[in-house]
Amino acid sequence: MKSNPVTADELLKEGTRLQFSFIHKLATEPMAITIDGGITAALNLVCGDPSSYVNAIRNVAGQPPPEKRNDVSIVDNGFQLTADMFGNAIPKATVEDGVATIPLKGTVVKGGGNLARYLGMAELNQFTAELSAAVRSDKVDSIFLNIDSPGGFTTGVAEAANAVSKAATTKQVVSFTDSMMGSAAYWIGAGATKLFATPSSVVGSVGAFLQIADVSELMERMGVKMVMIKSGKYKGTGAPGLPVTEKQIAFLQERIDKTGASFRDFVSARRTSIKEEDMEGQVFNGDEAAAKGFVGGTVQNLQEAREKL
Repeated sequence: MKSNPVTADELLKEGTRLQFSFIHKLATEPMAITIDGGITAALNLVCGDPSSYVNAIRNVAGQPPPEKRNDVSIVDNGFQLTADMFGNAIPKATVEDGVATIPLKGTVVKGGGNLARYLGMAELNQFTAELSAAVRSDKVDSIFLNIDSPGGFTTGVAEAANAVSKAATTKQVVSFTDSMMGSAAYWIGAGATKLFATPSSVVGSVGAFLQIADVSELMERMGVKMVMIKSGKYKGTGAPGLPVTEKQIAFLQERIDKTGASFRDFVSARRTSIKEEDMEGQVFNGDEAAAKGFVGGTVQNLQEAREKL
């Protein structure tokens, strides 16, 4: 039975009896809510669907789900509302005066959707979806990539970079950073029509690396012997506690070299003034990056970069 109707926003701000962990998707304390539909909201939350949680609460409060905020961003508004409640707004694409601004912020990963963005990662499935929507939209004349990322994992990066490069053949695409555009993030940003950076930002880091901790000797001194049963001589390479053989290192080096070569080839084809010697993993501040051809010039802030469109 319902009494004393409450708005969804009030409920989200004041309903502190419902506590949870986004990371582990587990309730930190017994969950209870004093309105009809609370069980549904709790189950949706624990099962990892915060947007359904928000919509269930809105339903109880007699409010419909919010409409989408624009036609480019794919951030679920229910999830955005939940994130706003905790003071951690999810970066999302926006459209204003014919310019689609698409964020690429945090460690580059592929997969994880809204949760990855909420946790501060640059999720490539959403990035490319928003980019594709901007290319298709007749409300978008140009695309602005707002980049704040040191790089990340390689999976999906080449495809995202190719998507940016393809988008630049139909609409003007500008990549901008006032913080970091490094490694995988630079690979993606390099496909734009124009690149700009603030003088103190960090740009570059062309290359790839893989780091493995060989703790087999330490394990042996501790009296622990790791045994792996496997098929294939390279299966389990880098497994904790096992020695890394010279053949395994050579195999991994070959993979890293191929990835690094693909990265350099992509950059060289689009930023022709960059010298080979400057693509050995170095990072440069914005001024240096401009002088070496990594970006087309420096600007003081985001607004000045947008004026370059």
